Amino acid sequence: MDDVDVFLLARIEEDEHLARVGYHTTMSQLDLERILRTCAARRAIVRLYREAAYRGSPDADPYLVAVKTLAAIYNDHPDYKPDWRPPK
Repeated sequence: MDDVDVFLLARIEEDEHLARVGYHTTMSQLDLERILRTCAARRAIVRLYREAAYRGSPDADPYLVAVKTLAAIYNDHPDYKPDWRPPK
């Protein structure tokens, strides 16, 4: 399993944490809920990728592209690896 999934899950956790902290200072309840739903959706994509990869399913490839695409949002993070870039 490619470690891009671990990287992405860590960034999702960070985003959730920042949203919860920001909620108390700068954002509305609706903003917080939207961010948390977005995090849950990204987490679900990672879960689908992991399940498909674990089974050795050919479905893992499109999910991996999705995970890499989501991870590319964080391409300026010091732990981001250039080989995680999604195909064009």
